[in-house]
This record gives sequence, C-alpha cells and structure tokens, in this order.
Amino acid sequence: MVKLVSLTLVLWIGLTASTIAQVTRHLSGKVLNSVSQKALPFASIGLKNHASGTVSNLSGEFDFHIPDAYTRDTLVISMLGYRNLYLPLDRFDFESSSAKVFQLLPREEILDEVTIRGNLSPKDIIVSALSNIKKNYRAGPYRLEGFYREVSMENGKYTALLEAAVNIFGNKRQKEDKKKKDVVREKVSIKAIRKSFNYQKYHDKSDKGVNFLSLLLLENMVNYPENKGGFGAFEALLTLPEALRYELEPMQYYNDKKVFVIRASPKKLAINREQHHFRLFIDVQDMAFLRIDLYGKAEERILHEDPFSQRAALQLLYVNNTLNFKKYKEQYYLSYLKANWGFQAVDRRTKRILDVFEYKKELLINNVVPQRPFVPYSRKRLMNQQKKLDLHVRKRYDDDFWENYNVIKTHPVDVKIIEDLEKEYPLDSQFDIVPKRH
Repeated sequence: MVKLVSLTLVLWIGLTASTIAQVTRHLSGKVLNSVSQKALPFASIGLKNHASGTVSNLSGEFDFHIPDAYTRDTLVISMLGYRNLYLPLDRFDFESSSAKVFQLLPREEILDEVTIRGNLSPKDIIVSALSNIKKNYRAGPYRLEGFYREVSMENGKYTALLEAAVNIFGNKRQKEDKKKKDVVREKVSIKAIRKSFNYQKYHDKSDKGVNFLSLLLLENMVNYPENKGGFGAFEALLTLPEALRYELEPMQYYNDKKVFVIRASPKKLAINREQHHFRLFIDVQDMAFLRIDLYGKAEERILHEDPFSQRAALQLLYVNNTLNFKKYKEQYYLSYLKANWGFQAVDRRTKRILDVFEYKKELLINNVVPQRPFVPYSRKRLMNQQKKLDLHVRKRYDDDFWENYNVIKTHPVDVKIIEDLEKEYPLDSQFDIVPKRH
C-alpha cells in the first residue's frame, strides 16, 4: 500500500511539473544600440534568478517564452560592450502581441588595461584562463536544454534544414580516451525534431549520414581540448614562440564586469597552410573564457581527401566558429555554440571546381539545470552518435511544442532559406513527415 501511494505521488508530481512547464508567457522584442539605433544581433536575453534564456537574431529580434512560475523575476538583456538592461517582468503586458523595443547603452572601452592587468602579458592571461578551466566550468552533473539548427547549402542554394530540441547531460569531467577521440562524452537526448523534406536524401548523398550535432559539441574547447583546433592544439601553439602573435585590445565590459580581449594570429602567413585566428574574451576577475572566436581561411588552399569520391578532392574555403559561456550560480556553462564552414570539391586531374558546399550549425542553450544528486536519464532516448540525427525521433510534428519553445527567431536572411526549401511543399507540411526506418 505504501509503495502504491508513493508511486501515485511520484506520478502526480511528475504530471503537475509537466503541466506547469507547458504554461509560458510570451515576450517579443527587438534590441537596439541606444545611440546609433542599429540592431544588436546575438544579445543575451535571460532572467536574473533563473537560467532560462534566448538570444536575438541578426536583426536584433527575439521571442522569449518565460515559464509562468518565473514571471516575478527580472528580465536581463546583456551584450559585450554594453551596459546591462534590467526590467522587472511584472511591468510587461504579456497579453499584448506587439513587439517591445529594448535599447542598450554602449559602455566605453577601458584604455588603462595595463594598470588593471599588472605585469601580465596576453600570453600569461591565456595561460591563467586555461589553468582555471576545472575551477570555473561545471563538469557535472547538469542538464542543458537547447535548440539546435543546421542548414546546408550547395552551389549557392539552400538544400536542407533540421532543427531539434535537445537535452545534454553532463555527469563528471571524464578523461580523454585516446581510442575514442571523436566521441562526445556528454549524453544527449532528443525531445523533438523538425526537418525539411529532402534532408534525408541530401545527407545520404553528400555525407553518408554524419551526425552533425556530435561534431558541433566536439567544438567545445573546454569539454574537448583534445579535439583538432581545441585548447589542446592551442596550448601547443603557446609553447612555440614563433607560432602566434598576441595583441591585447582595449578591455570591454560584459554583465557589468571587465573583460580582457586578446587577438591571436599566425606570425607568418605560411604557404599551403590553413590560417586560423583566435579572438579571446576573458573575465578579469575569474580568469575565465567568456567567448572564443575562431575564424580563418587557407592562403593557398590545401587539397584534402574526399572520403566519398575518388575523383574529387576537398579545399577549405573558410571557417567561422563562436563559443560562448555564461555564469550561473558561480559556475560557467555553455550558452551558445556556432560552427560555420565552407569547402569546395575540386577535380583532382583538371583542378576544376565541381561543387561548393557550406554548412551552418548552431546550438543555443535556453535553460541550465544543475543536478545534485545526479538525475538518471532514459538510455532508450539517448542519441546514437553513429546515427543521423533525423532518425532518432519518430513522432509527428507538434506545432504546439515548438510554439512555446525558445528558439532563435527567424530573420530576413532566413527568407532565402525558406524560399529555396519551399519550392516543393510548405515547410510546415515537410516538418510533419516522419523519417523512414533504415
């Protein structure tokens, strides 16, 4: 009898929590520079006392779905180089559908950074931030709730779109397994997926079913320093005095705290090398990485093996990655991750360009849930890293779910994507098609 009552209570609590989670208030807005009135892309929109949040799109616009239980909290809008904007949520009329305008005041760059940093060189600052990774970044247990988007382009035309609602579970900081160098150690579950009709067909043809979410997570330098281009490679460059040139830019503010800004570039533009540049934003007080930009291209494009073609070789055109972290309850968590890259297929014999491919992947973390003790996850719903992402969820498209989920809002640049993908069917109709089993 006691077991029956306990089970009933657990089920009731679970259903109640689920019901509460579905009740949200909608806030739509646009973030502007208060001086120039220009839109501010990728501004952070969140709450003062909770980890729910989203970001503005390229037009500065956002839709924020706030759990009803959080409506007594304070809205916080922040961006690097600007003063934070704090607004109590109880001042908003959530029944109104009109978009609000939020203006951020630029904060002057700090020119006396030499006094603040003392005798530390740019390289010393980077080394200090690297040594503080274990202290500053939560290894687990935690659950990150997020929105993942991938867009593929071939020869100037958008060919495939996939969006997913995901949970990312971290348990503890695991040591690198050299036998499993390209394996994501976090556990990922997929809550919902929507995709264009030709996603499966395009990816079967172009990349033989690569799981791009796994590849994107491996770009997190904090969790996977051993990955190519990660902190492991970067630390190796620090030991080579002739490898990189370090430039300390004027300090900036983020979340009302001082931030070092360091640019690291190759000293010599070597022939037949892919030139990668870093721009690092490091919290002065915590010596923690807040943001890392990795960008570059090849001076003389190198030929790489194409695993899917004997005729063609691949040449990198560009890479443009961004990694953002946000502090919550004295620990830093991943908040946004972007990896954009382009390459072209070249005929080995004639050197003629056959095709140009571009991939754009991004992951927005819209909620952080520290978990102590660790809350077990269902292994049946975990992502298989060797399986294409669209084959994990077999449910019909749930429009109500997506209407209340925090995503990156569509902007005018996305119109081209929609136009290319809707030549056969409207996107909503394509979303409702369940993938076939393989």
